[in-house]
Amino acid sequence: MVFLIADTIAEKFIDHEPEEDNMPFVIYDEIFEELLSIAFNDAVEKIGLEAARKLISCMEHAKDYDFLDSHIRYNANKDVYWYKNPEPMPLYRRAAKLGGAKDWQTLAHVYYEGRYTSRYWLYAFYWMLKAATHGRKKAMVALSGYLENGKGVEADTNEAYIWALMAKDCCSSDKKEELESRFNTSEQNRAHAETRRRIMLLKPKTRESFFQEMLEHYGLVETGIIEDPVVQMIQAPEPKVSKKRSRFGDISEEEKKRVEKLGEWEPDSPAEITMEYYLLEQKIRFRYKRKSVTVKATSVFEPSHLRLLKAFYDMKHKEGPNIAPKNNSIVGPDKRQLNNSLSYGFNNVFRKLFNKGKDFKAFYWDHMELKSKINLELK
Repeated sequence: MVFLIADTIAEKFIDHEPEEDNMPFVIYDEIFEELLSIAFNDAVEKIGLEAARKLISCMEHAKDYDFLDSHIRYNANKDVYWYKNPEPMPLYRRAAKLGGAKDWQTLAHVYYEGRYTSRYWLYAFYWMLKAATHGRKKAMVALSGYLENGKGVEADTNEAYIWALMAKDCCSSDKKEELESRFNTSEQNRAHAETRRRIMLLKPKTRESFFQEMLEHYGLVETGIIEDPVVQMIQAPEPKVSKKRSRFGDISEEEKKRVEKLGEWEPDSPAEITMEYYLLEQKIRFRYKRKSVTVKATSVFEPSHLRLLKAFYDMKHKEGPNIAPKNNSIVGPDKRQLNNSLSYGFNNVFRKLFNKGKDFKAFYWDHMELKSKINLELK
């Protein structure tokens, strides 16, 4: 019965009979408010999801839209619709909270395109990843594009190829062949093996753990970029990403000021930065031209990031073991985080220290080999 009520309201919401040709039709406030009240009624979440989806459907069919007099207005088939709702985003977040993979993918598109909100590629990546890890093939195709072009996280062609393979027929053969051409036979075989492993994790019982694994894999858990995404994205009127990285633990005001000085530097490339890591004192000295700042190592990096610095230095200067992207040799077998995920997490922290964009990274992978753009010294 409750679904029938929502259907009836939605029909009134969409259908119209203009009194004259080309005359705009006003959707009466009481109809819209009634549907909204159902959408946000926690007592009837199933019907609330249906109501939110119906409202979203009206907005999704819009081709052009703009803000006018605190109303959302958009053109569709030469008719003009508008209603009193200056913040459509709560509807998308509500549907994402109550719904499933299709709703998550829809919210990802909104963040990606910057519709009704500022463009947040990181949030778009989060919701598209959630949809993809819960079996939605269209989301896998979109996620492949995000990873290929570095939208939300650093570009990773290997990951883009794996998600394209997972999407199967939903991804064009031309696109898969184009990605495949970038790898040798051995790398292709490893990608196919990883694809088979991930497909096995798409079963209903393992989807959520698969999603958490992928979050960690892309460095979105350890870096603290997304600490509680559901609360942060759904409840906040506008999601915000701090320009300065989150601190690890409590640090003194004096130490905080020293760290913030790094953000005042203006290096054009990571190659202009020298990092001197003092192992015994557990301090790091950053040098840029004639400037230098010394801080406690744990004030800027997590322990796993510091292990990455030592492992990389040993590999380059002391004939230490090779660092492979798809194992967890740095954090140890008791942890699940892979080395490539760890390097992504380090880069996220590193560029935030200097208030730089995604291309300002300390480490990068070149044909499965970890390389660095910074000058690293261990004392």
